[in-house]
Amino acid sequence: MNTTKGSPHGTNKSITGIDPKVKLSLRKIAVITGVIFIIATGALFPAAALTPGLTGTDYLTQFSAHPNQVAAGAFAYLVAALASAGIAIAMYPVMKGSNAGLALGSVVFRALEAVFYMVEVVILLSLLTLGQQFTSAVAADRTSLQAIGGTLGRAHPRARPVSGVVFFPGGSIV
Repeated sequence: MNTTKGSPHGTNKSITGIDPKVKLSLRKIAVITGVIFIIATGALFPAAALTPGLTGTDYLTQFSAHPNQVAAGAFAYLVAALASAGIAIAMYPVMKGSNAGLALGSVVFRALEAVFYMVEVVILLSLLTLGQQFTSAVAADRTSLQAIGGTLGRAHPRARPVSGVVFFPGGSIV
């Protein structure tokens, strides 16, 4: 029996059942990374499909009319953000063996990509709240709410290309 002094379970395994001293094989890391890649890419398609368009003058009304759809799109972007950060974390041990600087650079660029996905989540949820306020507001307040919505609406499509620009160096390091 493999016992460790101070372990509540009497083994080397942690509470999760994973032995922290066992290193994953390169194949297992590759499979895990591939699954995370698929999750990150797969989350972006429903995210883009679920969010209402920001065109026309009634986009705030469209956001307030579909709150579950917007929330699901924001959740899909959140999954993409966490998965893109997870890719770098999963690949770091493998890449560190070749070049520690490039491995760290990959982590930084993937983290920046995740930040821009999070910016999209904040914008979508802000537009949802703004749309709900817009539909219940009196005519005098609608102008200012529409101006705020216009600013957020112009920022949202700009976050995607910036995310792509940040993604390219991180992806090309691999």
